[in-house]
This record gives sequence, C-alpha cells and structure tokens, in this order.
Amino acid sequence: MTKVITTEVRGLNLRLSGHTRALELCARMNRETEVLDFIDQIKAGEVLYDLGACEGRFSIYAALRGVRCYAFEPETLNFETLIQNVELNDGAGRSLTPMKLAVGDSNHATTIRIAQPWAGGHHRVVSDADGRIDLDLDFTAEQTVRVIALDQFAAAEQLPLPDYMKVDVDGSELAFIRGAQSILKRETLKALMFELHFRDRNCQPIIDLLSSFGFEMHGRYEIEPHLFNVWFKRLAQA
Repeated sequence: MTKVITTEVRGLNLRLSGHTRALELCARMNRETEVLDFIDQIKAGEVLYDLGACEGRFSIYAALRGVRCYAFEPETLNFETLIQNVELNDGAGRSLTPMKLAVGDSNHATTIRIAQPWAGGHHRVVSDADGRIDLDLDFTAEQTVRVIALDQFAAAEQLPLPDYMKVDVDGSELAFIRGAQSILKRETLKALMFELHFRDRNCQPIIDLLSSFGFEMHGRYEIEPHLFNVWFKRLAQA
C-alpha cells in the first residue's frame, strides 16, 4: 500500500504519497513557500498553468483553494504520483487537469534525460532543449516524451487561457517562451513564478523577453545557490 502523508498547509489538509524519500520531503510542504504565497493571491475560479508540476503538491494546493489548475508533467513516475495525489485529495479532481506533456517551441516527440530516477526526483531535462548551467549532470535513464508549443496546444484543445503561470521546466525555459509568446503577451496573464538560474547564459535574455512582454520582477527567492524562484508581475497599464 502506498504510504500517505497528511500535512496541514495554511488551513488545508493535503494527503500526499510518500513512497520514496524524495516524496516524503515534498509532502512536508515547507520548502519554496513563496510558491504558496503566489498561489494564495489567485482567486477561486481563475486559471493557473503549472508547468513542471512534478508530483503535483502545488497544483493540488491550488485546486483545493478553488483555482482551476492545469498541471503539466512529462516524466512517467512523477506523473503517476501526480495522479495518485489527485485521487488522495477529495475535491482536487474537480479543479485540476493533469497533462502528461513537456513544453517547448514546437509539437514533437523527443527524449527526456533523468538524473534522479525515482518518484519525486528532479533534474529531468528534455534532450533537445537549450539546457542550463546547473543541469550538466550524469543522467542514468531516459524516456520518450511529448512536447507541445503552448500557444498551439491551448488553441487546439480550447483550454481556458491562464491568469497565472508557474514555470519550472529544467532547461526548457527559452523553448517554452518561444512556443508561448501569444499567451505571455496577453494582458490577462497577471503574473508568473519562474525558476531561473542566475549564472546561466539564458537568464538575462529570459528576463529581457518577459520585460518586453510587459512583466517586471516583483521578487526572487533562493532555492539553492544561484537558483531562484522569480515572481514576475505584469506592469500596470496606463
């Protein structure tokens, strides 16, 4: 039987699978609490795209608060755990739609390289993405994954467009932006929480692109040396 951990998070009880050590640590919900702050500003009924949802703890927290969440996670073990976690939390499934997809600049199939081959592990890098300075790792496994350009996919599937986005895509940051420019330019997109490595060569170009789309840096929160969650807010319109 899958080990289940119950954690109280800001007045909500989350039930999360803990069948690996990594999942146990995730289930504590005591790291990257700035993401919880980001989600707390979202009103019930608004739409969040969680890109790189991993095992889904933030997506489930959002869904239990009434946010309409689309959780994108391409890697099989993490996606299977995401599904388990949705099933463990009554009510989450009404607001949360899991998507076994990676995001990039075009619709295609490729491989994802895996450095932590267990559920709840990170360091899953799409092989044809730009890469990132902190993700030059010893990969021990790989899987075939489906990559989508978000603009095309959302239009084809008639998805509601996001009011907010969380972006944690391990080296696919620029490819994601190239495939989602229409969504990113929409004035209805209010804010993003974007994981960036500040020593990576693509970091400043990403910040510059988001600035050109109308966003400014609201805050940055260190995850580990040089790696930050960066909160971008849309500039107020004149």
